[in-house]
Amino acid sequence: MVITQVKKEKRETGLVDGLLAVWESSVRATHDFLKEDDVEYLRPYVEQSLREIPVLFCVEEADRPAAFLGMEGDSIEMLFVAAEFRGRGIGSALM
Repeated sequence: MVITQVKKEKRETGLVDGLLAVWESSVRATHDFLKEDDVEYLRPYVEQSLREIPVLFCVEEADRPAAFLGMEGDSIEMLFVAAEFRGRGIGSALM
């Protein structure tokens, strides 16, 4: 597991797309109260947040994003682990 902090200027489209896939996988596995329309509605806001959140840590496994944590100040604003990587302690490592 590799945890890296990604500066705003390094958040290229490929990375953001990969992190959006992590978000969607995580949401579909854990947020069963959300409907498909909700996920579609939220996606652009999550994409914008991934580009703008001041502090972003990413975890890569098997050469692709597996999880991320975003912070603003001392507050954790987002923490998502892709469904296939859940239960491996990645979220705890990010904390």
